[in-house]
Amino acid sequence: MTKINRELFNRCIEEACEALEEIREIISMGLNEFMKSRRARFSLRYSIVLLVEALADVAVAILEKDFGVVSES
Repeated sequence: MTKINRELFNRCIEEACEALEEIREIISMGLNEFMKSRRARFSLRYSIVLLVEALADVAVAILEKDFGVVSES
């Protein structure tokens, strides 16, 4: 089992799940509707960024707590 803070892990996973839910909702739109909707396109981009950041936070926490590797940035 990992040594990372459970609260941090749960928060990051909740953010990732929320972003995935939004992504699924957006990609269920028809292509024409999606392409016409500037809001949907920007929302999809933002949701992808949130998803990647949340999962990266989990990965960095695991590297630091379980492997002693500290990220440089």
